[in-house]
Amino acid sequence: MREWHSAAKYLIETVADSLNGFDHIASQPDRFSFHAFCEPHILERQELLRAMRVAMHAHGLDHDPQGTLLGAAHRLFIDLRSAIQGGENAVIAEMLRGEEFLASRAYRFNNIWRLPRELKSIGGALQGNIGRSIGELRTLVDASRPPRMARMASPAI
Repeated sequence: MREWHSAAKYLIETVADSLNGFDHIASQPDRFSFHAFCEPHILERQELLRAMRVAMHAHGLDHDPQGTLLGAAHRLFIDLRSAIQGGENAVIAEMLRGEEFLASRAYRFNNIWRLPRELKSIGGALQGNIGRSIGELRTLVDASRPPRMARMASPAI
């Protein structure tokens, strides 16, 4: 089996997990504010996932991603953390952690030697999508932090 086959299967499973996670978060009634964040990423990733499956099929590899048990456990953990820690900040932190994990998988995939050109192109577009998501989530994390108190000038002696 070519090196990229197993990496491609693992990546599309992880992308499927991210799609399931975004859908789960956006569909919760108490998290309706996340719908506007999740929707554009869901739509773009669905298209990239479809394109990756087509490209993989062209190279003789068929795989229908369903997501993983680890992804399902992460969605349950998000719900639990949100309930215990109270709300959006916990959800944002877990979304960021999941996106950073996905980014590491996409980076590893795109740096495989002899990766077919069309898969490298799709992987690059996926990395761009993940990077935008991480940037937006980091902005939300920064916005949720209380402002730092300005240091008071020390009196001159």
